[in-house]
Amino acid sequence: MKKLILLLLFIPLVSFGQDYKNYKGVEMCLALQQSYGFASDTDAEDALEMIMNVSGLNKNFILQPCEGINNALAIRFNNERYIVYDPEFMSNIDGRAKWRNLTVLAHEVAHHLNNHPVEVRISQNVDGSTYDKRKIQELEADEFAGFIMYKLGAPIDEVIKAVSSISFDGDDTYRTHPNREKRINAIKN
Repeated sequence: MKKLILLLLFIPLVSFGQDYKNYKGVEMCLALQQSYGFASDTDAEDALEMIMNVSGLNKNFILQPCEGINNALAIRFNNERYIVYDPEFMSNIDGRAKWRNLTVLAHEVAHHLNNHPVEVRISQNVDGSTYDKRKIQELEADEFAGFIMYKLGAPIDEVIKAVSSISFDGDDTYRTHPNREKRINAIKN
């Protein structure tokens, strides 16, 4: 019994000794999982490094895996910039893994570069003007992703396949993301 009590007293000491930024990343991931109902690995870091090298810019955000969000997001949380991704979501995008992951990450990098404010929030209510603004931001991010993928030598059909697998056909009036045709045209630009 004494050993169990000592163990229980020791666990908080070890937990608080962890890196504070990592704790903030876990806190942010938990907030996203609760809000959207939706660990950083080497492959994702390497892919991001390729994107940043081609863009000529410095990485000024944290790449944070977050299981169960079924998405990739560029967000600000507690005054830190993050690219949060669900490893399973990234692995389920159609196309060769290298190009699909790079396309999605380049798109999220573009949101930070264009200062598109994406915040973790509980309410999903948005008005019509918010939809229009978000669609413009998404197309800007798609254009940047297309540029980066071109610079990396990605085959255009693989980039289109990646965007096609995460977009939809039809009326996008009441959606935050443009339809597939608009997104493909932005990638091609």
